[in-house]
Amino acid sequence: MAVSGFRGWRIPSTKTLYIILGISMLMAVAFRAYHLPMLHFINDMVSSLLNGAELKENHFLMKNLWLNSFGLPNPPMWSYIMGLFALITKNPLIIAGVISTAGFISLVAMAFHLIKNEPFEYAVLATSVLAVNTTFFFYGSILWHPTLLIAILLVFHIKLNRFLHKKQLADFVWLSALAALASQLHLSGVLLFPAVALVFIVYRRSIGAGGFLRALLAVAIVCAPYTYIILSNLEVQNIFSSINKKSGFSIEKTIDVLKMICAINSPRIFLYWLGETDFSRMLFMGAGKGGSLFLMSTAYLLEASFVIGWFKYLWLAVTKFSFFPYDEYAPEKTPMPFIGAGFIFTVIVSGYILIQPPVFPHYLLIIIPSCACLAAWLPYRMWKSDIGKIIVITVWVGVIAFSWIFLFSLNASGGHQAVYGVSYNTLQKIEREIRGKTDDGRRIDLEISILGSRALSSYVLDYFFAPLKNPALSGPPSHVKLVIVWDALDYRFKWVTAVLDNVTNKTSNDSAMHFPASDLPTSGGLAELSATSNNIIVRKAFPGSTSNGACVVYGPYINLAPGVYSAIFRLSVGQLVSAKVAGIEVTANNGTDILGRKEIAGSEFSAINEWNEFTVPFTVDSENAKNVEFRVQYLGSSPLLIDEIKLKTDKGTLPSTPAD
Repeated sequence: MAVSGFRGWRIPSTKTLYIILGISMLMAVAFRAYHLPMLHFINDMVSSLLNGAELKENHFLMKNLWLNSFGLPNPPMWSYIMGLFALITKNPLIIAGVISTAGFISLVAMAFHLIKNEPFEYAVLATSVLAVNTTFFFYGSILWHPTLLIAILLVFHIKLNRFLHKKQLADFVWLSALAALASQLHLSGVLLFPAVALVFIVYRRSIGAGGFLRALLAVAIVCAPYTYIILSNLEVQNIFSSINKKSGFSIEKTIDVLKMICAINSPRIFLYWLGETDFSRMLFMGAGKGGSLFLMSTAYLLEASFVIGWFKYLWLAVTKFSFFPYDEYAPEKTPMPFIGAGFIFTVIVSGYILIQPPVFPHYLLIIIPSCACLAAWLPYRMWKSDIGKIIVITVWVGVIAFSWIFLFSLNASGGHQAVYGVSYNTLQKIEREIRGKTDDGRRIDLEISILGSRALSSYVLDYFFAPLKNPALSGPPSHVKLVIVWDALDYRFKWVTAVLDNVTNKTSNDSAMHFPASDLPTSGGLAELSATSNNIIVRKAFPGSTSNGACVVYGPYINLAPGVYSAIFRLSVGQLVSAKVAGIEVTANNGTDILGRKEIAGSEFSAINEWNEFTVPFTVDSENAKNVEFRVQYLGSSPLLIDEIKLKTDKGTLPSTPAD
């Protein structure tokens, strides 16, 4: 019951909790359903699909294993799971959908367990914190070996709570088997074994020698395939030497681990996926200045709630000198899931601090359920007052809004250039566009270029577009060039597909030398895609982004023999302004000697977004011109695109190669 109110009105406790629980579970479904078609699709996801297909072809006989950050082979469990999927489907969306559904089912199981056995307020708040956790739904909707960890850990927490309540042997055996299963999906699961060992030490009389042997047998069965691989390849010595190389206490790494742990409790985890600059920009674009401050405040409050919950557990553990400081006479003060979560979290984080592996979000997925149970303790205590309810509901609403803003932004931008890469539904749009332009039934010879994205690789694109290159089709192929670029100004992926068979403005067979602007050095010029250009990738200068006077294109530092030449600059503008927009010039000797120059006004172009050619004639006298450059200087006033520079000669010899 509420103990305070405004003019006699009070927030109904139970009804409000039911509303929060219902909306939280609805959001858990909606987040996954919205994110699933986008599907974070990078190298590891492709490797998962290929490993599964290879395992199926080899009749589930393992030949190759991934190497992890310790230089050791990863456990084969995930490959076997992908092999089973390969028997049914190759569609990554279907596979990711099944994995996402498994995560949601485990969430529902956790909710039922908590509501049935724990104080209702705590059960609802812990479930709600977990249901809207950004890291949970993000990693639960992709194809990666750690993605099933959270589902397994939720069942692990259920069994731990049951054991701590009832001390039943079967639950301890389940704990051991689930720890083994987690370790076989991702080696971070190995850190559950010390927790299980401590549970045995504390409750050894209840478990007994027979229970210990049963648990050991369960672990041996689950780990048998990996144990065989390790022993048959004599990797045991490498395990200890690799761990020894990675271990060693470091204050800096410890702080990094703790900061990452705080971030995975809130939507601020996007900071690690996007980088600080793009994170701030995306948040500001979606929520504005005031909204950004509000959303960041709710994220920090949720993280603070987690920290306070953990410190509360540590205080109880130290003062009562117990790993499980549960007060059975006042269970409503510290619910058992809170105690179990504090224990699991402390053991796992201690292992991270001692071993100090690389700090990536997916290495910390095994603590997500523990973090939610710890973070729910403070809201549970605050729920007694109306002011507390208002604060809890405000933070809850802010966290949900925070996640939706970033999901909408990622979808609108087609992914992100840092960690996310091009989203799966964007790749599907590109595929449909290519098929639409090449509907003559011929196989496709696809040439792919990638600009401005660290996460996207040709490995991913070659796999995705492999069906287009159908070798079974006869006849000459249709040549298609695909260019994908991350546009930092428009903040989204752009692409151009060009069927080279149909391009008539190519001039590679004329007598001129061609220098595509995208191949030349730049100072402030951006990569831009243009389906009407000769080279698809062009250079762009833009008011407010490119400094006036900047050389958008320069180089290529060639040597020219004496003769009469013409440099032809192919340009386009976005506005037909009367002011000067570009200065084009030819220089020699690293810019010391100007051989020819012309300044061009926007009004000299025939139309906006149309390519125009401007010629700068120049002469090389008796001595060779060294390090000749073709420069385009941006003078502002209008967006400017540079496609290429052509070099022709009437009296002279064109060089065959650039100067060294």
